[in-house]
Amino acid sequence: MLYTFLPTQLLFEKYPSVNILGWNSTRVGIFYHSHLLVGIYGKGKPQLLVNERSFLALMSFAKKMAIRKGVYLENPTAGEYDLLSPAELIQEYPNAGYMGWCPTKVGIFLSAGLLVGHTRGVGQSSLITRKSFVMLVDHAHGTFEKWKEVTKFP
Repeated sequence: MLYTFLPTQLLFEKYPSVNILGWNSTRVGIFYHSHLLVGIYGKGKPQLLVNERSFLALMSFAKKMAIRKGVYLENPTAGEYDLLSPAELIQEYPNAGYMGWCPTKVGIFLSAGLLVGHTRGVGQSSLITRKSFVMLVDHAHGTFEKWKEVTKFP
């Protein structure tokens, strides 16, 4: 299973629980380009093939974030939460910018259940906990390092 690469639609059929997270082919493509998933483009096809094991690892990460979000929602005013906007996070953690992350992608990660925080409304920035952002950056770095032998990265 280490080297199993599948099209996104087949992964969605095999793991229907991703529908709860609101993941779709576009979001999975964004995750791939943001170094959160390992994948390759199929030979002769412009279709993304995703490594099944990295997909499961990201699903597991999303489940951990769901647990953290539940704790956060129980007491969102606790002093332990350092809330920042996506732009502030990108500015403070330049490694995320090097991976191609921007405030819009960070907002997508929040809505996909990969970060803990909340949105403030239409046209306003989201607020995200620093700890969940650092955990996601670490996950992305770990994914890249762990899987660079599996596929050839430019």
